[in-house]
Amino acid sequence: MSSKNPAAPASDEQVDAAGAGTTAGRNERASSPPTCDAYAPARGRLEAWLAGRPLDDGTLAAYLDSLRAAGRAPATAAIVLAAVRGAARAAGTRQPDGPLTRQAIESL
Repeated sequence: MSSKNPAAPASDEQVDAAGAGTTAGRNERASSPPTCDAYAPARGRLEAWLAGRPLDDGTLAAYLDSLRAAGRAPATAAIVLAAVRGAARAAGTRQPDGPLTRQAIESL
């Protein structure tokens, strides 16, 4: 899988950004209400931005870059990253972030 190509085919390393599925729902219920309130809109905006593309290191980094370009605060990126990681944990899949995501975070 090429992490530089946001349109790369889906693989088992990719995560449903919306955290769909009953496991993710259980994970959200285990979190505090303010955490759930923060994660849901963040995941929704990411899912809309992805527009059907798979979530992987490259697309996550590109999304974080788009947040920076739009003047969003680093805290916004932190919420997105926490939401994505929580969804991956709940789904039992690998974290989608990697070196490209880390570079994007460092540029915030």
